[in-house]
Amino acid sequence: QVPEYESAWSAFPRVVRRKEFDFGLYQLLPAAADPGMWFDLDVGIHDDLHVTRFHAKEETDGRTFRWSQRQSFVALPALPDAGREVVIDMSAGGRPHGAPAADVTVHLDEYTLGTAVVADGFQSYTFAIPDTVRIAVAGSGRLARLRLVTSVWNPRQVLGTGDDRELGVMVDRVQVR
Repeated sequence: QVPEYESAWSAFPRVVRRKEFDFGLYQLLPAAADPGMWFDLDVGIHDDLHVTRFHAKEETDGRTFRWSQRQSFVALPALPDAGREVVIDMSAGGRPHGAPAADVTVHLDEYTLGTAVVADGFQSYTFAIPDTVRIAVAGSGRLARLRLVTSVWNPRQVLGTGDDRELGVMVDRVQVR
């Protein structure tokens, strides 16, 4: 962790918090040829180049993951014609009584793929990519972006703990196949 100083417009910082800082080196190589799998991201390990607006990496029971926020994003290389579905391994993370249901709506660029109510325990949730969406996104010639819109809860407000994060769902893996 590194120090994060309060940002005040007209005063010196009074508060110093600790912030997660993760540093990694990457070697970009051509993907191994797997005709059934186009994109496979293990969220929570070597994912920094692909994820935005997720919380810091965590691990539980040997599984790496990140908590999503109200809106979280996964950058995909340009979508090929072969991409027919998005599969996301998620868990509600044991939401306590009083927290809203773990609803997640998945968008591919500006197109809505679907909504799921995520249960406790990691499970795979599959969202079909309609042909019209696949053709439009693949033909755009730019990076594609998955957007996860999630109902969130705050442990400090619901449980009275010191954790003031807005938590969506636990995301472990994102695949396009």
